[in-house]
Amino acid sequence: MKKVRIILLAAIILVLWITYRMTGEKGVVAPDEEMTKVTYVFDGDTIEVTGGRRVRYIGVNTPEIAHAGTKEECYGTSAKNENFSLVQGKTVRLVSDISDTDSYGRLLRYVYAGNEFINDTLVRRGFARAEPITPDTEFAQQFFSAQTEAQQNGRGLWSACKSSVDRPQ
Repeated sequence: MKKVRIILLAAIILVLWITYRMTGEKGVVAPDEEMTKVTYVFDGDTIEVTGGRRVRYIGVNTPEIAHAGTKEECYGTSAKNENFSLVQGKTVRLVSDISDTDSYGRLLRYVYAGNEFINDTLVRRGFARAEPITPDTEFAQQFFSAQTEAQQNGRGLWSACKSSVDRPQ
């Protein structure tokens, strides 16, 4: 009987450890969260995840890459490459705010790779601008602070794109 208890306890500990490793510090995935794998990076702020679903990062905007007859904005390819290095092929945690999708049918989410908050990282490193859109503004102040830090330190697009015309709007 004692051996069965030890095995049962070990199994419970193993399940808890696996859950922690898959979901980060929280230990559980909340109803407004989802764990999924990134299958494609479209640009600096849009990805595709398992099931072919497109996800647009909430609260940030990266320069556009060239597509469908449009010209690339300053730092667009750099932003896409940074996003690729942060999330491509990784299991990420998607967290919703108020809106579920945008007018293009993309999921609107905050994205985490491990404990790294990708939306914030892109702004802080100068690959994106803070661009909160009501009602999805939970981290707006954090993103504006990250942008100010990036601007003051001349990171990314804030030094590479010299004029306001070159910077994403």
